[in-house]
Amino acid sequence: MAQSNILLAIQNTAKGTALTGDSTKVIQEKDNFLPSSAQGTVPNLKPFIELTGMQWSASRTNSGAIAADGSGKTTSNVSPGPLELFKHLDAATPKLASALKSGDKLEVYLMFLKAGVSVKGRETTDIPFFGYILKDALIISQEISAKPDELDAQERILISYTTLETWYTPQKNDGQPGAQSNVQMTFHSPK
Repeated sequence: MAQSNILLAIQNTAKGTALTGDSTKVIQEKDNFLPSSAQGTVPNLKPFIELTGMQWSASRTNSGAIAADGSGKTTSNVSPGPLELFKHLDAATPKLASALKSGDKLEVYLMFLKAGVSVKGRETTDIPFFGYILKDALIISQEISAKPDELDAQERILISYTTLETWYTPQKNDGQPGAQSNVQMTFHSPK
């Protein structure tokens, strides 16, 4: 199985426990590339698992959810879709099912990695360059599909949330992180 360049970490904010398992990825310099809201939150990549895919969308609407900036001011009518994740069955599968049952609030960290990037003359390493952070997240659906002639069962998870931050960190020619772009949206129902 090929290594993925999409990593996921989910933490139960009520219980302070990680729902996801260990990744084989090791990123020494990752905190330099993460947004300040994520630095130090996941000190190494042990809480991460590798995904086989993901999908997210949002669209403008005349009704429904409203996006606001950090001050609570309404900035636009944006209706978010759930975050859709695809992964192999692993040790996180029963923990995700438990979170679906309990309805506990979660924090979700999703990172995309650039493979084989050199950081300041060191060994080639993978570094994060884009990601999502979801707060007040809930697992709203978990599906498992498998075919009798295949050993590789797939899991599909849908996650809703109230706050989403997306970030992008370019890498400069010297291997160091460039100026980061961040967008944070908080969603709530119209009054």
